[in-house]
Amino acid sequence: MRHSTKNTKQDIDEETEKLWWKAVEEADRKGEVVNFLKNTLTESEQLMLGRRLMISSLLLRGLTQMEIRFLLDLSPNTTWKVKRWLEKEIPEYGVVLKQVDVEAESKRRRNDRSKTQEHLQTFSSAWLKRKYPMHFLILNVADAVIDRLRESSERRYRR
Repeated sequence: MRHSTKNTKQDIDEETEKLWWKAVEEADRKGEVVNFLKNTLTESEQLMLGRRLMISSLLLRGLTQMEIRFLLDLSPNTTWKVKRWLEKEIPEYGVVLKQVDVEAESKRRRNDRSKTQEHLQTFSSAWLKRKYPMHFLILNVADAVIDRLRESSERRYRR
């Protein structure tokens, strides 16, 4: 009986994963993780990871899988996998994202206050939108949709 000296696919995958994390740790020690990831990952890989993070953020904000699929034009399987990943694989990730969402919410509230002050200024963009609504119909409709999505996500997030 002959023994194969070839590495199995599993062995190669394990070595590849070890090498990847070793490279990331080295980049971390040098303080260049961002540059390392930008230069290592292709544009499509960066986009894929960004989408996963966006999906997880929306899930943590309380949006349903169906709403996320509609907003981002995704397959049901994609949102399901990300939800499973959040719940089982790395539950502490949810804590971090919730903190990021809280910071984003406080920033949005600060922006809302400045928008309120902007409404008082004559000839500002908000004033013009209110004064001439038909000229800004598409923008007004888009703003209304975004406001409703925010309100529904805030209601779900509070539950």
